[in-house]
Amino acid sequence: MNREPPTWLETLRLDLREFTPEDIGELVRLDSDPRVLKYINGGRPMPRSEIDAAMRRVMRYYALYPGLGVWRASLRGNGRFIGWYCLKYCPPTTDIEVGYRLLHAHWGRGYATEGARALVDYAFDDLGLNRVLGVTHPGNKASQHVLQKAGLSDLGWGNYYDRRLRLFACERAPDRRGWGLTARRGRTKRGNGSRPRAKACRSSSTGHRLCPWRPRRRPTRMRCRHSCHPKRPRSGAY
Repeated sequence: MNREPPTWLETLRLDLREFTPEDIGELVRLDSDPRVLKYINGGRPMPRSEIDAAMRRVMRYYALYPGLGVWRASLRGNGRFIGWYCLKYCPPTTDIEVGYRLLHAHWGRGYATEGARALVDYAFDDLGLNRVLGVTHPGNKASQHVLQKAGLSDLGWGNYYDRRLRLFACERAPDRRGWGLTARRGRTKRGNGSRPRAKACRSSSTGHRLCPWRPRRRPTRMRCRHSCHPKRPRSGAY
């Protein structure tokens, strides 16, 4: 029996981890919903053979491109599968794109923005990337809005995946200093051992940013001044 991989990255409400072959049933459910695939292939459910091939590519990606990939997303409260997020090369270029695909039942709750923001931060602060982009179908206004809330700017149009798509991107600020947050094995730890000054979180009514003040290795009395973050339990979850 294969062990489930450890959580790779945590946000306020989400857990991300690598996919395993045992997760194929969840991908079949996700890629069989016409509402999810409306702007992917016109709403046609994907054949099982295509989903199996996609799973094999995902499994190889972790070893071929360390730090990049497609990650299974679940709710932190109950472990329920909600979809996936990705940070990967966007063909036919060497640009890195942020993306996601979520079950219809979990739309409209801010999960897309929350996961995308966390991955953009990870791309800049951990991988040291200078640019992250996102592409959408021209008619997918909801995803375009998500990318903008995640910090990407509308750059018009681009040719990706052999199609003409709407293009969004953000670049690393010249004075941006990483906090050394390294996501691995279910926790996030700082590389330089120092604690950043407390900062107000950048929250909205639909999503939350991964705040640098959040404790990871020990309890702390440092508190965010916003009400969106409840008092932390001393159970070691952070």
